[in-house]
Amino acid sequence: MSGTGVIALRTERLRLRMPEIDDFAAYARLMASPRSAGMGGPFDLRAAWGMFCHDVALWQLFGHGVLMIELAESGECVGQVGINHGPLFPEKELG
Repeated sequence: MSGTGVIALRTERLRLRMPEIDDFAAYARLMASPRSAGMGGPFDLRAAWGMFCHDVALWQLFGHGVLMIELAESGECVGQVGINHGPLFPEKELG
């Protein structure tokens, strides 16, 4: 296993950080919305939870994964970016 410590990158306007459990409610809302169609959605709560857990597990198992995008000024989480590669992805993906 690769494993990793806590990852955070900061700029003047943004903070990129590892997912936290408090991010799940907004994540589940996004995945249930029509906006998730480009990712194969919409997804129900159970599927959204599995995908969220997959995003978190990538760090422990492969040493890379998604980072949540937070506005530095307010702390509001506004999205996610990262490297996806694992058993659910046929190839490495930056998204």
